Amino acid sequence: MSARNGCNCVITQMQAASTKLDSALTSMSGAHPKVAADFKAVWDQFKATREEEIIPAIYKGNVDDARKMADGIQSERLAKMWRIMSCKP
Repeated sequence: MSARNGCNCVITQMQAASTKLDSALTSMSGAHPKVAADFKAVWDQFKATREEEIIPAIYKGNVDDARKMADGIQSERLAKMWRIMSCKP
């Protein structure tokens, strides 16, 4: 298996997990609308950065740039999502 195919497998799994989370957020929005809305705002930013910046950087061979984004803004967003869900990291 080539590195690109391996990457594609991981991306497929990641997108499936994202779809599950999106579905869970939709069902949660009735019971806890503010928490769901706050989480979704950060989650949408997280997904956009992942899809539009990190994954393309990896495909272009810019792994260091992708890692900086993952360790920087994406890490901050993950921590914020944890706080919103009261799962303090």
